[in-house]
Amino acid sequence: MSFLILFFLFSLSFSLDLEILWKKALEKNPSVAAFKKEVEASFFQLKASKNLYLPKVEILYKFTYQSDEQRLKLDLDLINGDFITLKDRYQSLSISLRELLYDFGTRESYIKISQNLLELNKLLYEEKKEEILLEVALAYLDTLSAKSLIEVYKKQKEAVKSQYELSKAYYIKGLVAITDILEARVKLFEVERKLKEALANYRISLSNLSRLTKISEKDLEKLSEPKLNVRIKNLDFYIGEALKRRALLKAYLERIEIAKLKEKIKLSQFLPKIFLEVSYLYTNQNPIVYPKGLILFSAGASLSFRGLQPYYENLSIKAQKKKALKEYEEIADLIKLDVKRAYEELKTARENLKVASQAFEFAKKHYELSLEQYKNQLISQTQLLIAEARLTEARKALIISRYEFLKAYFKLLRASGLLKIEGGYGR
Repeated sequence: MSFLILFFLFSLSFSLDLEILWKKALEKNPSVAAFKKEVEASFFQLKASKNLYLPKVEILYKFTYQSDEQRLKLDLDLINGDFITLKDRYQSLSISLRELLYDFGTRESYIKISQNLLELNKLLYEEKKEEILLEVALAYLDTLSAKSLIEVYKKQKEAVKSQYELSKAYYIKGLVAITDILEARVKLFEVERKLKEALANYRISLSNLSRLTKISEKDLEKLSEPKLNVRIKNLDFYIGEALKRRALLKAYLERIEIAKLKEKIKLSQFLPKIFLEVSYLYTNQNPIVYPKGLILFSAGASLSFRGLQPYYENLSIKAQKKKALKEYEEIADLIKLDVKRAYEELKTARENLKVASQAFEFAKKHYELSLEQYKNQLISQTQLLIAEARLTEARKALIISRYEFLKAYFKLLRASGLLKIEGGYGR
């Protein structure tokens, strides 16, 4: 057995190829890019929310046409005349600058919501990246497994072909019947068919890995084997790490905080907003009134709501907050269950790997003895071919068990929130 499994502590040394695959996937994967844009959108939304503390500018221009002019007719001792008081066509312009002095924390709540949304989207982005890391790692191991199985069938083909040539030589010497040659030839055809299937599976695995990383299949053929050095801690450690590290759990906490802030905003709608305003008003609708433009300074309070709408909206948000709390509890339980499942799968994979390793050693010795016995004409060729088939299956099982063990370990890291590309993997 060409690798060593260490337990009690965990540390996994990865080949450079996997690091490159991960980096390429995070750079090129469309779903990761989509989540990144969501984070970018939240960042700009936060910047927009911070502008709530700046004065509000309103500019209004109107051109008005009315059916008739309005006139004022005076017939007094000192004044006698007919004056236009309102033209049938006139313009008006208003420019105002309103600064909200106090709003009982409404603006602050909106900004905090934007901050929480930004953090939430960052956490979902991290969660998505970990999903991609796992998917790439599994595809990477599947590709290496498929490639190794090709070598298994190539070795089997060499062994069966050698047996075929040996049976022909024995037949010429009259030591065996022609059925031995036919039997070996049929077995050779069978192995060639399995080899073609293994090659096809390898090409499919390469295509899947190429899809995830956007690296050409030709370049992916240069993948090297990972250096295996797995050390496993106890289950409580992984559950603790999952509850502490999983971005999904943190995202649910952000949702709860957002609901609390929305509650505060809805209740503040029943409270007045104190403001200071500077305005410039211009209109030429009355030709005899001067000046046409005026600057006004105002201070006041505004209150606007429709019935009990904010109250019921507040109750709706309270229900949503309770829902988010229950969802947080449920997702925490599901994550713990996911960690336990992954941990048990890893333990099973470890035992399967031990069994497969032992089975391979026994199958190898059995085949070597059977080959020697066949050369000495102590057993039939059928028995030899059965021994060779068992060796091939044992070799195949060992390879599959090895990669299944690695895949199970990756799944445990993912479930525990330990599958990171920054600062060391599985650290």
